Amino acid sequence: MKILIGTLLALTVILGLGAYTVRADEVLRTQAVNHVYKIISNGAICSATAIKLPAPAENANTFLTAKHCINPENPVGKLIDETVTENSESSTYYDFKVVMVSRSSDLVGLVVPSEDFHPQKATIADTQKAMEGDEVFSVGYPLGGSRTVTVGLLGQKERSVQPMGDLKVMQRASTQIDKGMSGGPLYQKTDKGYEIIGVASTKAGGNNFMNSFVTLTDIKNFIEKGE
Repeated sequence: MKILIGTLLALTVILGLGAYTVRADEVLRTQAVNHVYKIISNGAICSATAIKLPAPAENANTFLTAKHCINPENPVGKLIDETVTENSESSTYYDFKVVMVSRSSDLVGLVVPSEDFHPQKATIADTQKAMEGDEVFSVGYPLGGSRTVTVGLLGQKERSVQPMGDLKVMQRASTQIDKGMSGGPLYQKTDKGYEIIGVASTKAGGNNFMNSFVTLTDIKNFIEKGE
């Protein structure tokens, strides 16, 4: 009888711990994941994050993505709001247009003029508190599929070639990224929650340890100064 009771108690503890460990990170979902959307422009699929931009208006539906995702000769496209469950799948398409273009970084700002769409905006970090070796998070749509979150470690900054061909200081991180995740955010986690410190720009072939992100400094210069 004692053995049976002990076994039942052990099972209860194990089941309790199991239920706890598989529980989703609600803060990650609400502060980071839910702000990222799929975009299509001139046949290219990328990712974009809802953030606050100074143009065209403070309460507008504005987004940040990579400049190389947008054809400058036709700077428009579709933003897709997808919901996928085990039993259903729905997609709503919204027109977007480019409202800001960085002069020196792989960044553009988009606006969705629809009055029926009101996404919550992610937070841009005031300062980068994550240091080399700290855990960071990427969100996006690899190969144009479903939204995915990957976890990695922050690397050093390095001067490397941007998609536009010029040299720029970029942030390295080992989060796994692939085509379709360009323009997606790189998050640090602080006491305040999840904050953007980078935007996915390039990767070196199949090597997920050679990913390059637009730095927080360049993101802030773009948002605050239009650079």
